[in-house]
Amino acid sequence: SGNYLFGLFHLNSVTSRPKIKIKVNENPITILVDTGSSINVIDEHTYKSMTNQPKLSKSDTKVYAYGADAKVSLLGKFSATIETESKLTTAPFYVTQGKSGNLLSYMTSVDLQVVPEIHSVETSKVDYLCQKYSKVFKGIGKLKDTEIELYVDPNVQPVTQPHRRIPFHLRKQVETELQRLEDLDIIERVQQTGFRQ
Repeated sequence: SGNYLFGLFHLNSVTSRPKIKIKVNENPITILVDTGSSINVIDEHTYKSMTNQPKLSKSDTKVYAYGADAKVSLLGKFSATIETESKLTTAPFYVTQGKSGNLLSYMTSVDLQVVPEIHSVETSKVDYLCQKYSKVFKGIGKLKDTEIELYVDPNVQPVTQPHRRIPFHLRKQVETELQRLEDLDIIERVQQTGFRQ
């Protein structure tokens, strides 16, 4: 449930705002390109006008307007196919209450080549990919209920490494870390009575 910020615009601004027409799950939508936004947003009014409304899933994400302390009220989120005339991508959309407007995030705008990708000291390619695919990088990455087969080259001679004693002043830390990993079910304790050299 991370915090996301999206930019604001001045209602009386005389400069034209960068709005484009896209299709969200085949529904034509006019949307504001907001490079200050880290999420894609459509409002309740736009969502209700969509044909074959996508089912909303619960979102624990906390969304704030830039500089505001109060959270933006979300109805939920859905995953969508987003198209321009020349590009297509998929990304999540967050639905806000009321008629607050529609925002296309920086990352989705880059994917659709609406805006160029900006590299800076603060935003590297790795950071960009970690943000774009943040769901992949959450948790311990355990693959449940899956059996795998390890292929070992029989021509490679196995090597036995001698047991190295843990320095006395590090033993408590090592025991704590091993217990933590065991509690997370990342490793399991093996009761071994002997081994072959």
